[in-house]
Amino acid sequence: MVRTTEAEMLTDLADSDLARLATSVGIDIAKWIQYASSPLPETCRLTLNREDRILTKTRLTNAGAISKPWMTKTAEMFQMPWSRGWVEDDNHRLMMQDLHDTGRITRQEAVSMLPVELLNPLEGEKILDLCSAPGSKATQIAEVVGNSGLVVANEPSNGRMNMLATNRGRLSLGNMVLVQHDGRHLPRIPEPGFDAVLADVPCTGNATSRKNIKVWRDWTPRQSRSLHELQLAIARRGAMLLKPEGRMVYSTCSIDPVENEAVVARLVEDCPWMEIHRVDTDEIFPKLKIRQGLTNWDALDEGYSEYHLPTNQDCGLENSIRINHDDNDTGGFYMALLVHTGDGDVAQGLVREEHRSNSPLRTPPLPGKHTPIPMSQQSIEQLSNMWKINSDEWSWWGRGRRGNIASNAAKDWLWDSPRYTKKGGVLPGEHWHPLKVIHCGLAAFTSSKGRWRVRQEGLPLLANKIGARSHQVEVPIALSLLREGMIELDNVENASAGGAILEFNIGEVRHRIPVWIGAKITPMFSEAEARILIQRLESIG
Repeated sequence: MVRTTEAEMLTDLADSDLARLATSVGIDIAKWIQYASSPLPETCRLTLNREDRILTKTRLTNAGAISKPWMTKTAEMFQMPWSRGWVEDDNHRLMMQDLHDTGRITRQEAVSMLPVELLNPLEGEKILDLCSAPGSKATQIAEVVGNSGLVVANEPSNGRMNMLATNRGRLSLGNMVLVQHDGRHLPRIPEPGFDAVLADVPCTGNATSRKNIKVWRDWTPRQSRSLHELQLAIARRGAMLLKPEGRMVYSTCSIDPVENEAVVARLVEDCPWMEIHRVDTDEIFPKLKIRQGLTNWDALDEGYSEYHLPTNQDCGLENSIRINHDDNDTGGFYMALLVHTGDGDVAQGLVREEHRSNSPLRTPPLPGKHTPIPMSQQSIEQLSNMWKINSDEWSWWGRGRRGNIASNAAKDWLWDSPRYTKKGGVLPGEHWHPLKVIHCGLAAFTSSKGRWRVRQEGLPLLANKIGARSHQVEVPIALSLLREGMIELDNVENASAGGAILEFNIGEVRHRIPVWIGAKITPMFSEAEARILIQRLESIG
């Protein structure tokens, strides 16, 4: 017999392994299952570093968005008046997609934003994200640490690395270095280690039942157990690269203690310099309902070992954080904040001074064909003179025809600094080795026949830094370019061939768009950008 009523469907779900897991960890199953089987609300975060963010916020609120007060430091979050992926109004659907694609917002599940708030990144810090793709948390960190900081975002998968690179460019972030390693074996980095580490590890995703209905059918206790050792190994490596007094957040989108409390308990046992930190959740997450981590839980079948059960109950697991689906109308999540309480000056995974050998300097391997390397001084001077940019604000990197800008920490710390081999020998600076760096900074410029043009993804970061090749135009001219895809040269005074920027005001907000000046003036930006600007210009008449 095929069951079709809602009551019958809920009965089937209540008989699943996932519901049995929820019951075993103390969840009120009758209330929880109603939320855990319904679509998620659509949520997003507002990009912090955009000059037009007030206009974006106004457009969201006009569409019915409600600001959620759960975070105060790393994001401004909005909840839309429709379910994730279920908006019926085509105009609203296109609006959300365009705002996301142009980097003005990031569509992100609400609970996915919370680990970064718990980590509390600070301006100027060097932070490792061990499992980065698609990049929502890594970019959230990068927005906060600013141009004086650095985010090393690690992703082992080629396909997912592309998503990470896309999101870095979409948000115009120049303070990220993207590396590709198995998170369990991330190589040594320069002293003293990372200020903070995010270990949002691969998990079964059994708390994502609101957006992935397959977990109701597919999840079994065995799945969680199969990932336990991997999760522990990744978290352990993060702890090894964390400098003394640094902090680390371990998180999953799972409600299973085998993937959560059991991993954290073993981590503090294996890494005695790490302690689970007790936080004031009312202060960090205002008006968000939080539950304490578990100190006891039961086996669901006969496959559990001592490592999957609570053998280290007095390590402070109650200080970790659980969020159930029905607590705040979100997905489920688990987080733990850990701090490095050990002594010394460098991370545990780095070679301490007393153990360094007198080995001669080793010669690092030559960079690969696609490895980003510092741009030549000649190219830096040519580019900075053309656009009247203070080149000292960033480090400059070349990759093919692209010119990348990155925070100075990418060069001064990660590239220039020496590091030590496993046996204590010295590797000189001015290379990435042993890190496998795929992307450094932001592709802000492209060279065409010796002339450099600004790329759309670089313009938000460069907007107030450029002192040349920028032309003020009136609103009708800007609107004509946006609508028709080109304008005549005589619409812009002193237009010279090559890349340029057109500026115009919408109210009190300055907008800038990249163009190419040839026989005509043509746009060098996306259709999504054009749609947003046309809507804004038309709204002011």
